[in-house]
Amino acid sequence: MSDQNVTIGVTVGVLLAVFLAGFFYFVHRYHRSIRIRRRRGGSRSGGGGGGGGRGSSFKGSLRQGSHSTSATSAEAEVAAAAAAAAAAAG
Repeated sequence: MSDQNVTIGVTVGVLLAVFLAGFFYFVHRYHRSIRIRRRRGGSRSGGGGGGGGRGSSFKGSLRQGSHSTSATSAEAEVAAAAAAAAAAAG
């Protein structure tokens, strides 16, 4: 019985180590393409400009290359600046 427990423990440990190694490799490889949006303010109501009640969403895109990612973040900064200017003006 003891030998069987050791075998099961070693098997589970090896499988867990392989899974974690693959997970961290994936995160390291695609960390620039994975976007995690966090809620602002903590309001759970569906109204207002909070995204229509979508809440926190995990949006991962597995795009190759760094040009699309940097262009997307630059576009987001421009859109945020334009929204801030529009809010200040009106």
